[in-house]
Amino acid sequence: MLCYYPGNVPASHHYRRKCLTDHILGRHWGNISAIALVTTKSELHYQITHFSQQTTGQ
Repeated sequence: MLCYYPGNVPASHHYRRKCLTDHILGRHWGNISAIALVTTKSELHYQITHFSQQTTGQ
């Protein structure tokens, strides 16, 4: 699987499953750019939520 994980994002079970879902959807669409867009969006969303959880959690 060609999943890209940024250095500060752990490859958790949920994140791997999301990545797999993105790849299945991307293959279904037959569009590489679409899968890249979805993956980038989910990474950005993960970083934002993870950061806000860290800041408010302390």
